[in-house]
Amino acid sequence: MRRSPRLIATVATCLAALAALSAPQPAQARAHRLHHVWVFVMENHSLGQILGSRQAPFLNKLARRHRVATRFYAPAHPSLPNYLAMISGSTHGCGNDHCQPGYGGRTIATQLTAHGMQWRGFFEGLPHRGYIGNDRGQYVRHHNPFVYFRSITSKPRQRRHIERLRALRRSLHHPPALSFIVPTNAHNMHDGSIQTGDRWLHRWVTLVRHSRAYRHNGTILIVWDEGHNDRSGCCFQSIDGGRVPLFIIARHLPRHHRLERPATTYSLLSALQHGFRLPRLGVATLARPLPLPV
Repeated sequence: MRRSPRLIATVATCLAALAALSAPQPAQARAHRLHHVWVFVMENHSLGQILGSRQAPFLNKLARRHRVATRFYAPAHPSLPNYLAMISGSTHGCGNDHCQPGYGGRTIATQLTAHGMQWRGFFEGLPHRGYIGNDRGQYVRHHNPFVYFRSITSKPRQRRHIERLRALRRSLHHPPALSFIVPTNAHNMHDGSIQTGDRWLHRWVTLVRHSRAYRHNGTILIVWDEGHNDRSGCCFQSIDGGRVPLFIIARHLPRHHRLERPATTYSLLSALQHGFRLPRLGVATLARPLPLPV
């Protein structure tokens, strides 16, 4: 696949702007390997709408006990470019929710497979395991980034890693390295209320927290795709998707800890790849990894 001029320009800008931020730190060099990570992706809310909100008692209980990144920014608007960035390190020049599937290049999913590790995507409303088609019922395709990459859709074994949400419960007995979990619009705060999304998270995050795998060096991440009516950004020119919440949940963290260093979705991908000992992809090569517990 030819690289677009927009992507090349973005990378060049990032190299200049992040030279100071991307230098490896001693603590990163000593970081241990991640074991199991569950990433829950919610929709269209900025940090100030969630942190301190009475409509989100479960999330704010987590905020008092765990780590929250308070200067974390999404790359773009609307949803799809952010989902693409989460797993590949690039928006691939996509600027709307109607970009067509068929992107080339690698993703963290195919990297994990190549290095002998497992991944799964769990999507509420997915018609059936391995489905790569258009919207159907409550399922929204542009909230499933895996179906946009030929390296996944062209291989039956990779497509089988795209599962219905109910399979998450069974997977906890032998979880993959990376679980990527996406609710329907009724539960991800896109159409439903903050309170409805908070209750949904209470159910499923609590299920993961009660698993043996989480208790033995597991990490749960809750992140939003983009901010609401917010085009703020940081770090370099191409980030303007707004300041969004990122919750980092693990057993051995200081209580009520706040990460105040500016970071982006690319920093999160960089952290996952760093923890799984994978090469970084796209703009993630330029972003200093977020400190994730192990």
